[in-house]
Amino acid sequence: MSTRVEHQPAFILHRRPYRETSWLLDVVTPDYGKVSLVAKGARRGKAPDASLYQPFQPVLISWLGKSDLKTLSGLEARRLAPEAQELQQRGLSGQWLFAGFYLNELLEFLLVEQESSPYLFALYEAALLGLRAQQPLEPLLRYFEKNLLEELGFGASFDQDAETGEPIEAGANYLFLPQKGCLRLDPQARSAYDSCSSVPDEAATAPGKALVVPGEALLAIAEHDFSTPQCLKYAKRIMRLCIDDLLNGRKLRSRELFRHYKESQRA
Repeated sequence: MSTRVEHQPAFILHRRPYRETSWLLDVVTPDYGKVSLVAKGARRGKAPDASLYQPFQPVLISWLGKSDLKTLSGLEARRLAPEAQELQQRGLSGQWLFAGFYLNELLEFLLVEQESSPYLFALYEAALLGLRAQQPLEPLLRYFEKNLLEELGFGASFDQDAETGEPIEAGANYLFLPQKGCLRLDPQARSAYDSCSSVPDEAATAPGKALVVPGEALLAIAEHDFSTPQCLKYAKRIMRLCIDDLLNGRKLRSRELFRHYKESQRA
């Protein structure tokens, strides 16, 4: 049975050419989650709505179809609340632009097709406004990643031991494993894991690795308190561990682009 959806709020996560004149689009919506669409003829000539077929633009879309690949039947700009609309006029640039591509890749790879999630849509929309406002990048990304993982059902508890259920103690050290959570570490055994917390980020966050984390940092992460350099450092490694575990070997192109961008800025 063919379905028809009208005027669904959406953002385009990714687009790629399809045949001679069309686009294949992956979009995120509040009521239908991630949806794959074909925009027939959208690349033909100079379409008046061509600027809307871009990431980060709030749009209203309509579609129809009975297969997993729907046919786009309508696309128009979506106005936001006045304060948000003012921010929307600002273009993304520099590190905030690459961070936007990173958010899009996370949703494209991790969301289930056509699974409703109004919360994730609101989380993503708020993150984009934060990027446009050029808010501090690291806290913004860690907040998004943590809430994304929790909403997808993969969030770890950062305020209790995964084995005993005991509350995390600020003065203790814990071993974090992505599919397990936080395990209190015997002080005499810590030396066997010291390398996990001292190697560079890229190595410390390889799939299957464990990470030694102070209880104080875990409690801050549990409260979404990313105000200290220590918490940000460990939160970045923890979220990388969890996300890489879910990606199961798939590489995010945005990470590589971001790395090249930062290297060019230092040159």
